[in-house]
Amino acid sequence: MKLLIITVGNRQVGWRCKDGIVRCLGISSNPRDATPDHVTELYSELELEKPKSKYYVRDLGKLFYDKCNQEQDFSSVELLLDRVIIDRESENGLEEVWLIGTDQPADLVAQEFRSGDTLWLTELMAGKIQHQSKNLRVKNWNLKINANDIDQIRAEYEQFILKYLIEKNNSEDIDTILIENKGSVPAIASSLEICMAALVRQFEIIRLTPIEPSPMFVGNSPAQMSAASASEFRKQSMSQYFFPLEKSRIISAWERGDFGEAKVWLEGHKNRYFVLFKLVGYLEQAQSYEIKSILQEMKGQWLPTKKLKQMAQSEEIEAWCKYECLDKYKTSAIIWEYAFQIPIWANSGRLTNAFFQGYFILKRDLSNFKPCPALR
Repeated sequence: MKLLIITVGNRQVGWRCKDGIVRCLGISSNPRDATPDHVTELYSELELEKPKSKYYVRDLGKLFYDKCNQEQDFSSVELLLDRVIIDRESENGLEEVWLIGTDQPADLVAQEFRSGDTLWLTELMAGKIQHQSKNLRVKNWNLKINANDIDQIRAEYEQFILKYLIEKNNSEDIDTILIENKGSVPAIASSLEICMAALVRQFEIIRLTPIEPSPMFVGNSPAQMSAASASEFRKQSMSQYFFPLEKSRIISAWERGDFGEAKVWLEGHKNRYFVLFKLVGYLEQAQSYEIKSILQEMKGQWLPTKKLKQMAQSEEIEAWCKYECLDKYKTSAIIWEYAFQIPIWANSGRLTNAFFQGYFILKRDLSNFKPCPALR
């Protein structure tokens, strides 16, 4: 299954007003760039006067959430950055969404900054997601710490996200974690990336970045400017960050015949290099398991795959399929496949191991030999 984690910023949620204009809860007027005054219009929508505080998201979010909750209707909520992501990924295995907001403590953070907290935006987003995608599970988590305290944020992630993900993965098969952290404050966004980087060997971690529409506001006059929604997003696998550093280690381990180590380094890149990841797994098993069953599995589940055809020439694959050892009745050919370990032992200086490997191969092959009756 896929899990999507979104860190919620104050410009991610819009409201479709009675006049049909979509106004963002975090947009107030800015004369320098002709930004429309959505905040004032939203208070007017509720027939309220705009307060004098500098930030409005917490207050507006609570007011609109109460309205939606009372009417049991979240249809007017607009997901300005994330709608396109949720729509597309819902069709591609997405089953659960986590929304991370802020709820900073009053005794640590001035009210001026607390008024920009996004805890009610996460509630509006959750209501909207469940309204339009009833099969998705949604979980809200609001950080009750200073939103700029990196150490505290990372500690919260370690205690909650890492622990919960590891426990959850014991009961459910999570294979991919998507993260979208474009809209939130830098400390929360960067800390999530660092946290997820620690999990690239356990999950496929993909960063999704919504592409902001251009222009961001459309309309004939400042009072009629509607917030546009993102229609596209970029994908980037976080394991790509580490591959340039780990490539040499993968090659070195493979050349040394340490397939267990090579598999560990390839774990974080198995989606991109699935064919090699499966092959190194077979080689690791072949050092201690019965090769006959491994060869049959390779014949049925590895050689026919489309991903192998993308990496190897069709002539090569055809030649591999003709190897005698893949015929489960060719016992002698299968026995000689154990010889692949001899140069590995020899190159690592374990000559005694190489000698005994050759001895056991010859012994097993000769025991399988049946002389012609005419020679008896």
